[in-house]
Amino acid sequence: MSNHHAEITSTSLDEILRVLRPHGVLVLADIANIREYRTHLTSQGVTDMRTVLGGAEAVIMGAVSGELSPAGT
Repeated sequence: MSNHHAEITSTSLDEILRVLRPHGVLVLADIANIREYRTHLTSQGVTDMRTVLGGAEAVIMGAVSGELSPAGT
């Protein structure tokens, strides 16, 4: 998506999963919607998901937004 502030909809995620090769890798860089992505991807059968914390700014913003615990779980 050209606008980095644009919200990825479930329809978009479904399309990404449709064209992703078997055992392919999907990387989402968004600290504001982690729970929603995880919930939707799990409902679509994705079983191997990892949350990787970025720099200090990402950790702070994730904790402030309530999307990430300080431990990153």
